Amino acid sequence: MMPKYQDVDSQYSKDPKIRKEDVRILLEWMARQPHLPKIDEYKVILFLQSCYYRIESAKNTIENYYTVRAHCPEFFANRNLRAIALPMKSSVAYMLPKLSVQGYSVMFAKLIDTNTDHFDCNNLIKYFDMAVSLILTQIGTSEGHALVVDMEGASFGHVAKVNLNSARKYVYFLQEAMPVRVKEIHLLNVSAISQTLVNLVKPFLKGDIVEMLHTHASIDTLFDYIPKEAFPEEYGGQSDTIQEMMAKQKREFEENESYFIQEEKEIADDAKRIGHSKKTNESLGIG
Repeated sequence: MMPKYQDVDSQYSKDPKIRKEDVRILLEWMARQPHLPKIDEYKVILFLQSCYYRIESAKNTIENYYTVRAHCPEFFANRNLRAIALPMKSSVAYMLPKLSVQGYSVMFAKLIDTNTDHFDCNNLIKYFDMAVSLILTQIGTSEGHALVVDMEGASFGHVAKVNLNSARKYVYFLQEAMPVRVKEIHLLNVSAISQTLVNLVKPFLKGDIVEMLHTHASIDTLFDYIPKEAFPEEYGGQSDTIQEMMAKQKREFEENESYFIQEEKEIADDAKRIGHSKKTNESLGIG
């Protein structure tokens, strides 16, 4: 079963700045790039809108997206439920049901099982990326995206198991390839230990992303950005409990397993690249 895409026509109606002519230009450009996979109009719309309707920026983002996916199998290969069974049980990455105060879609993430024996950096990244990928197909374009990460339970054991090379690669992917408009990043329950985790990743962040970082010692200050009712019951909100969120996501992943199988095949093929030397991790910025 494939995910329930938002209707293509609804994306044009939602945002009149998305021009069918521009989408057609991108589709025709991709057809002339034998190393790139064939993707549908809906996905091209996501890239164009996320790049603020700039065609050349969208081309670069598309190129980065499918090329990085080809070069990082630790995140983008074996995208099946068996591979992410542990992070699905030990963490949550789920879209909250209400928008932020500024009108942005909100992703909520948290470690549920803080046992460091159950913490695998690469598989956690893979799970997070699969969750984001599915969400994008479901909600379509957005004025912006906010990420809320509850750092409660982070320990030096987690810090020791963070793969810095993996973190650097995926941060590059998020900044240079993911078809999203990141507007706000909120870190909740930040302690001295969890700040160490943040400091490990910070050198890989672009200046504008660093400026989007907001740290919160308690959830009260977070309500200035995200409505209280949007949060799970555990935070005093009116949304599902965290366990209910996890159960819903498990069902969604099971129902859309064929989507992940197809998505895994959508990567660049350097052997078919025309007019350019073969891409390396160094040339991509992920070496």
